[in-house]
Amino acid sequence: MRRKLVLLVVMISAIAAVVIYREFLSTGPGMKSREVAHELTATELYDAFDMDEAAAEQKYLGQVLAIEGKVSSITKDESGNYAISLETSGFGLVKCTLEKGYGIGSLTEQYRGKLRLKGECLGFLLDVQIGEAIILP
Repeated sequence: MRRKLVLLVVMISAIAAVVIYREFLSTGPGMKSREVAHELTATELYDAFDMDEAAAEQKYLGQVLAIEGKVSSITKDESGNYAISLETSGFGLVKCTLEKGYGIGSLTEQYRGKLRLKGECLGFLLDVQIGEAIILP
């Protein structure tokens, strides 16, 4: 009887752990599997926010974007995560923070060529912020 009770408690605990993980602790789908809503250049995206921030937020905020632009800088934070800033025609940048653990491959922090990135638009704070980005081929 005691053995059955222990087995029942273990099974209920395992089921509860799976449910809690799936509902509360798992992350969303990776950027690689998410569908692109808009494709544009870094300059087009920045200009949209610079001209009419409210309209740009309504159109792009929370959307997955494919953005192409010339690299202004590649930085690495203290946690080892990378951010790539793309040049625009204005004073600001399009700052793309890469997915956690996503490396920059064969690029170096001195790379200044063109790149295509895919990420979620987080809004405009002097620069256009893109999160969970990945580098596209």
